Amino acid sequence: AVVSTQSGHYGREDKADQENRLRMRLELQEVERQQRAQKQARKEKERQEDEEFRREMMAKFAEDDRIEQMNSQKRRMKQLEHRRAVEALIEERKHRYEAKKKKVPTATLR
Repeated sequence: AVVSTQSGHYGREDKADQENRLRMRLELQEVERQQRAQKQARKEKERQEDEEFRREMMAKFAEDDRIEQMNSQKRRMKQLEHRRAVEALIEERKHRYEAKKKKVPTATLR
């Protein structure tokens, strides 16, 4: 009778352990889902910021060079030059962001 009581006790512990493991697994899955959603939101925000930056810089360059007053060939060449300059600036910002991100260690899940 003692053995069956002990095995019954162990059975309840095993069930509790299984429930705890299942709960932990579900919690981890939820945390991972939230992290993926946050990462996607960050990427979308970064994309929007890049697009806004691109528009602002193109407008600035256009004003600086008064593109409206240039002949069409020269205007197209200047616009191409400006697009390349803006893309280079965006790449530089991304590199700075990545470098900054590498310097800050991410918190680990425990």
